[in-house]
Amino acid sequence: QDITSGGVKYRSVFRPNNGTYCRNNGNATMSSPSTTPTTQEAAVLALIQNTESEKWAKGKTGWKSKGKSQVCQWDFVECDPIDAVTKILLPGEGIKATIPPELGSLRSLTELDMRENALYGKIPPEVTALPALELVDLSDNDLTGTIPALASTSLHTLGLEKNRLVGPAFPPSLTETCLNLVKLDLSHNGFTGTLPSSLASLKFLKFLDLSFNDIGGSIPASIGKLEELMGLFLNNNEMLGTIPPTLGHDNLKIVQLFLEHNRLSGTVPASLADLPRLVDLFIDGNKFTGTISSDLCVLKLNEDFFQGDYASDEDRDGCNSIACPVNTVSKEGVYPCFECGAQGFNPYLGRNGRCYHINEKMILDIFYDRTEGPMWIGGAGWGITDVKKCDYEGIACNSAGHVVNITLPRMNLQGEIPDEIGYLRHLRYLDLSDNQLSGQLPSDLRWAPLEYLDVAGNNMKGFVPPTLCLTGDVNDNGAGGDYNCDNIACAPGSYSPIGRATAKGTLDPQTMRRYQCRPCPLGAVHIGSKMCAVNGDSVGSSARAFLSRPVTTNVAGVVVGVLLVAVCLPAVALMQFRRWRDLHYVASDEGSFSYDDDDDDEYSRSHAGGGYDGRRGEREALDAAMMAPSAGLMELEEEHGPRALLRTTISGDLPPVEITRRDISVDGGASVKSNWSLGSSRRSHGGTDQASMSLTAQEPRAGEEGEEVDRPLGGEEEIWLDVPEIT
Repeated sequence: QDITSGGVKYRSVFRPNNGTYCRNNGNATMSSPSTTPTTQEAAVLALIQNTESEKWAKGKTGWKSKGKSQVCQWDFVECDPIDAVTKILLPGEGIKATIPPELGSLRSLTELDMRENALYGKIPPEVTALPALELVDLSDNDLTGTIPALASTSLHTLGLEKNRLVGPAFPPSLTETCLNLVKLDLSHNGFTGTLPSSLASLKFLKFLDLSFNDIGGSIPASIGKLEELMGLFLNNNEMLGTIPPTLGHDNLKIVQLFLEHNRLSGTVPASLADLPRLVDLFIDGNKFTGTISSDLCVLKLNEDFFQGDYASDEDRDGCNSIACPVNTVSKEGVYPCFECGAQGFNPYLGRNGRCYHINEKMILDIFYDRTEGPMWIGGAGWGITDVKKCDYEGIACNSAGHVVNITLPRMNLQGEIPDEIGYLRHLRYLDLSDNQLSGQLPSDLRWAPLEYLDVAGNNMKGFVPPTLCLTGDVNDNGAGGDYNCDNIACAPGSYSPIGRATAKGTLDPQTMRRYQCRPCPLGAVHIGSKMCAVNGDSVGSSARAFLSRPVTTNVAGVVVGVLLVAVCLPAVALMQFRRWRDLHYVASDEGSFSYDDDDDDEYSRSHAGGGYDGRRGEREALDAAMMAPSAGLMELEEEHGPRALLRTTISGDLPPVEITRRDISVDGGASVKSNWSLGSSRRSHGGTDQASMSLTAQEPRAGEEGEEVDRPLGGEEEIWLDVPEIT
């Protein structure tokens, strides 16, 4: 449990569960009080709503509609000298009711303390619009909905922890109006969104607790401007990025810094040792690498945590009191720490629970379980004990039997991508596109020697981990010094026909412009979106939902589609006939055309983009005769090892599509799969629109004479860079 006492928060051995919340997004809006004029007595009595609250009112002074005493004489109510209600103090009284909007008529109300009751429903905007509020504590109830706009510039304490509130944790009014906040506790809810840089406007803030929510994004550097802050609790969220160096400024008064159980990465700044009042620092359960600075170790932090069973100082030092070192593990991520052993691996500081598996078959089995394997469309061999991993559908191995390729697009994968996939030490190609994967993209993928990664067309949220953005070679990211997260997957709010951008210099400028991530007018909630959002959801997700409905609900759409085809086909045929007629007349006027095979070959090369030379390895050119964009189904055959049949649909100016080439023989006969991307663009040539197409490919890279190129996990070559703040 987390215990707050005297302004100090204690971390105990066993943390509470966050619970399950309904994730309904909503935007807080400012509303004027809409209640009709009422007496103060009637406004307060609006809390008595049922037989249970009536029983509570018995024996209390006042709290009756026909009582003889005035409201200022009632229990739990305080007034000012002119008999205006200023305080309603009902902590721990067990009242089961909604918060009545009638309280919004109490314009002099300064304190509303109803913590530890059984309040339910939404927080009325009429109440948060009260202009004189100084303290609002509604913690430990069963409230739902979002935080309404706040109007009081005098508010210094806002406690909403331990409810079921959702939506943005920071509505604009919180950092624009409530500039005198001293304590803000929103912990143990279902809040989402990110921390705004405007948080720095709360210059008097001393206690900020956002723990146990679903807040993402990075820690803004502006948080280092909160010079009065003493307690910062961001633990148990979904935060990415690094610890900003601004948190280590020696003018800060931070006593407790809880960052555990997020997705933070990079190294632990040694400058945190410059915080003169720091007593507690917890960073376990993240993706930090390296070591704990000796400057931090000598401070003997977290002493208050090591009590009872953890009181032994026999082999505990200042470093493992903050986080267990790499390749060790513990229950709490801190002392006592245990070695991973030969069958495990852990590249991170403060690992909780267990080490990662390095057995490839075990990792694939974990992947199958975490992505709802029994629900896959296909997946032959998966989940069967006696089947070898290299015989799983979508898996290809090299000559040494190591997994180098995972190709599982459009197979109804669900759930989250497990971290363990990043520990396939030979994995070079990973295609999980067009499934229903959720969660966030694991930063652990940086440990695999990936050259190609496609997670587009899923339901994944958050951001591309900055450490993955700095990994070279993935989708040619880093080519020409261009390290861009968009080359991995488009960020939320943007889209690309392929769900990501193309690295600079890898394609011609016109094609690159087409494949850049562009902003969506209505936003896009997922990373790797291929289309813009419709009513807050991506088109891809909406389409999948439509297709999953019962057939009877789609009949109207089918009828409309048939009618449109019936109307459009004759018009298209007429246009094609007129075009053919015009060309025929031009040819008749100019006489017969000269024609030979060389002219035909030159036309095919210049207008269909059939020539291809591989960028990696030694490979024969692929010469393919491509049909015009309106031809529909196209078949290509390549002679390179066993015959491979490439199929795709080309249609005018549609976005590029992915073609999979299977069973290509490389590395001395090993069977792998590689991906080809066919792109098309339109240009004007001689007054007539022509289609220009190009083939690009990425294939697992091999060393000389089939020798594998292996990249170690971590090591002396590892470099950590500062990355931009994600907002």
